[in-house]
Amino acid sequence: MNSNINDNTQQIFQADREEDCNNSSLDQCLAFFGVKSQTVYLGEHILYLHCLNEIPAAMALQSGSDLTGLKIWPGADLLCRFLYQRREWLQGKRVLELGAGVGLVGLFAAALGCSSVLLTDVCELSLRCLQKNIQANCVLNVDVHCCSLRWGQSSENVETKISKTYDLIIGSEVIYNQNCVEQLFETVENHLEQTNEAMFVVSHLSRFEATEKILWSRCQQHGFSIETISDIGEPCLPWSVVDEDSSGISILVLTRC
Repeated sequence: MNSNINDNTQQIFQADREEDCNNSSLDQCLAFFGVKSQTVYLGEHILYLHCLNEIPAAMALQSGSDLTGLKIWPGADLLCRFLYQRREWLQGKRVLELGAGVGLVGLFAAALGCSSVLLTDVCELSLRCLQKNIQANCVLNVDVHCCSLRWGQSSENVETKISKTYDLIIGSEVIYNQNCVEQLFETVENHLEQTNEAMFVVSHLSRFEATEKILWSRCQQHGFSIETISDIGEPCLPWSVVDEDSSGISILVLTRC
């Protein structure tokens, strides 16, 4: 019996060491790419985020899309402004963020009064950033977690952290080409509450006509109506997220017909 206990204990310690090693390696990668902690002011709210100020061109070419989630993009800023204007929507809601990146929008939703937020991505570096940013903002006193979620994945294969359904699903510039649209809508269909009050809200930059056609087609196919909001306006309170131009980006509010 003692031998079994010792063997089990060694296995647990080994697993812990491997996890610590993996996290350490990811932290070294983040430091190598220039990820640093920044203070972000959103009105009366303050968030502390590990992120990139910019993605060096050489690294972007070398690493593909893995680094794009480590930067705060104008679409995330715009979606935060939109949610702040309609913060009554968020009170007590269960929120799922898709393609969370560094978690700006989801963490801000938590600060605005959600009951729980799950931040999801598939990039290992982004997931490590999400873990660090959740820890840095734990004073929010809201149930906030992160995990990997691949769009289009069946419910049987998703992590146990993911609830069956959510009141609000959010995403920042997640509709980027026609190949991702169907998987995105499958995920929304699987995890959005089956009520007229449930919403899927995204910031969206129209890039390709073919993508737009598929987007509208899938909305009809899955029984969603779209409200497009182009004029969000500038925040009146202190606001320091990104300096980049958000013109051309709109907010899409999808609700079940």
